[in-house]
Amino acid sequence: MTPKRDDIIDRSRLSQRELLILLDEKVDTIISDRTQEKKDMIEMKVRIAKLETRTLVKSAMYGGIAIVITIIIDYLHLIK
Repeated sequence: MTPKRDDIIDRSRLSQRELLILLDEKVDTIISDRTQEKKDMIEMKVRIAKLETRTLVKSAMYGGIAIVITIIIDYLHLIK
């Protein structure tokens, strides 16, 4: 396993300017990671909303079918 960049740098010997540059790089990395995570979260919310909608539509469809079957059965009982 190769050492990371942070493992090689001895921060105690760096100047304030170099430390600020390192800090800025880390902040940029964190910001880009958060941006990607936000995009992923939005995508997951959309997928969940689609699944919830699909489930509700199927439930309504099954309920409608059950009502129609019940009406037909009740009608057949009246005929007898």
